[in-house]
Amino acid sequence: GKEADFSNVILIMTSNLGSATQSKQAIGFSTDNTDASYQAVKKFFSPEFRNRIDATIEFNSLGKEHIDMIVDKTINEINEMIKDKNVIIKISDTARIWLRERGYVPEMGARPLQRVVNDNIKKPVSKEILFGKLRDGGTVTVDVTNEDEIKFVYT
Repeated sequence: GKEADFSNVILIMTSNLGSATQSKQAIGFSTDNTDASYQAVKKFFSPEFRNRIDATIEFNSLGKEHIDMIVDKTINEINEMIKDKNVIIKISDTARIWLRERGYVPEMGARPLQRVVNDNIKKPVSKEILFGKLRDGGTVTVDVTNEDEIKFVYT
């Protein structure tokens, strides 16, 4: 029964429409409406709804350096969570690349990265904190073996 005044509202809607057909290199917002994105919006929404949309802004694909920044941010978040256990995780450049290559899917973005970090770093380090070499704290350096597998060096 309550009324809401929408006279001064900016409504932001997000969608992945047209993202599968796009393959841009830049990151960030652009005002270029590519034909593929417009056609996907046109196909999905009715003309009456499209007529009420004032503007569309596209967000372009992430580059390798941006994925590396997300990897570092994810590791820093884990380090913050385990700070009270006196454990620090460091990753090598090769491990960062390994995580980037397995955790970034252009069609899905960086969302799978969290799962790759959880499965390959967070879970093994957690087990070592609870039952192994990191019970009393320490530093773990994450690297990659010659067989292209994650390895941990505990100090």
